[in-house]
Amino acid sequence: MDLEFEAIPARGLHRYVRLVADALGLAGEGWYVQVERPAATVYLPLQDRMARYPGRDVALLWDEEYGWALAVESHSGEDLLVLAYLGNDVLPAPRVVAQFAARIMAGADPGPVTPPRLRRADDVDDLARRLAGYANSVHGDTAEVAAADGLSVRVRHPDAETAVLSVAGEIDMLTVPLLDEWIARTMRALPRLLVIDLSEVRFIGSAGLSALVRAGQLAGEHSELRVVASNQVVLRPLAVTGLTRSIPVWSVLADALATMSTPAGSQQTAS
Repeated sequence: MDLEFEAIPARGLHRYVRLVADALGLAGEGWYVQVERPAATVYLPLQDRMARYPGRDVALLWDEEYGWALAVESHSGEDLLVLAYLGNDVLPAPRVVAQFAARIMAGADPGPVTPPRLRRADDVDDLARRLAGYANSVHGDTAEVAAADGLSVRVRHPDAETAVLSVAGEIDMLTVPLLDEWIARTMRALPRLLVIDLSEVRFIGSAGLSALVRAGQLAGEHSELRVVASNQVVLRPLAVTGLTRSIPVWSVLADALATMSTPAGSQQTAS
């Protein structure tokens, strides 16, 4: 990926590393970001030492081809010895990186140390767009809007770990691919909370209900999924199919965003 230092994706990479450092609880800005060819890289030193390597510095490394890795300095003090690769995604959510580092630092078995080729530096893919997304203020209300006949989806990020998909119109077999696409795009960053706001949905068929099930599967253990619905056009199908037992449903968006984790008794579910 060819990044110019002042380009938006390059600024996004710097902000992304800042968020990783925040998730790790690091103070200051002791990391180094390299955006010149042949590949963008990051060096992020950690403050703690590992019990197995008490006299050696530890750092997180990022490479646009291999993603994140945790390494310690060698006996010579010049090279770094990679202990583990995170893999899976070249640009995982900052908290996922922090959890990976914590596991290895605590002594978890890193498994085979095999570099995962996640992409190539000259690949034409969505990495630059994903980095550009981090260039926006993490507390800004910036939004992306997509539309199809009868349906529109608005995606915004109230904070660094929350994503809101506001859906308006009719969700049926013809329009559900748009919803599926934007749910999948949003989940790539593994937000801690994903809220799908259906307040302005006029119709939801079985295809739309299946999309919500798939969203829950994508969220898995990494993210919390909440749905906002305030009219019977949506509430009734959710209740009849039993989805309200597996997906928390709130009647007001502000309430769904108020807390990251709330006892079930306070959720506004369909009756």
